[in-house]
Amino acid sequence: PQIDRRDFELALRNVLGQLENARASQRRAEADFERLTNVFREDPGATSQAAVDRAREARDRAAANVSSLEASVASARDQLQDTTLRAPFAGTVVAQYVENFEDVQPKQPILRLIDDSSIEMVVNIPESLIGFAPEVRDIQVEFDAFPGRPLAAQILEVGTEASSTTRTFPVTLLMSQPEDFKVLPGMAGRASGEPPAGAGPLGAVVSIPVSATFSGGDGTRVWVVDEGTGVVSERAIEPGPLSAGGQLVESGLEVGEWVVTAGVHYLVEGQRVRILDGSEG
Repeated sequence: PQIDRRDFELALRNVLGQLENARASQRRAEADFERLTNVFREDPGATSQAAVDRAREARDRAAANVSSLEASVASARDQLQDTTLRAPFAGTVVAQYVENFEDVQPKQPILRLIDDSSIEMVVNIPESLIGFAPEVRDIQVEFDAFPGRPLAAQILEVGTEASSTTRTFPVTLLMSQPEDFKVLPGMAGRASGEPPAGAGPLGAVVSIPVSATFSGGDGTRVWVVDEGTGVVSERAIEPGPLSAGGQLVESGLEVGEWVVTAGVHYLVEGQRVRILDGSEG
């Protein structure tokens, strides 16, 4: 896209002409100053110091005028260059907001361009699982328009604010555009991936606070609470990697079991504890 360049080309030619005249004046002023300086040096009576000073001032004014006009030329060239709208990447035009020969204002949107060399897809993850998103492996996306042709993806960004209605967090996936077919903006699809270590059935992840673990015997242990009696029992676990959601557990715990998360070093086998509900501090 390009706006009418005639006024900008005329403005550039005008300031270029002024610059050439200013440079000619600068050359004359420089020559006059050198001539008077030489005369005053060889025969002080032939001219005066005041005349030399005036010639120096004229030379300096001419130089300053040239510098100012050079800046004006640079500005005029930039304005002429800005008459052509250039995108920072090659892409596909998906929307055009003005017609040919229509008057436009500064910063007015002209068109919408999408970089289709890569593909982004946003999936919504429940808040109970968002902490494990960075540990998901082998992510693949299959678009409805191209069944049976999954694309490898990676996590580009994990949202930090949940939706007020669905309580899910947006996770942006990034894929490369395939060579044998073209994914277009707005296409729907499904994302899948391998859950992190410690995932239970249906993708449920066993994770506990780091404060629930302690060293005992030959490995890592936790206190498991019998939900009915409140009695604790020591149990060995196989810890997995740490994640944003806490300590992942490879084995030793089942989804839904209760563990003690505070004061683990002060308990003994068979001790009864009280499970606090959400209203107690």
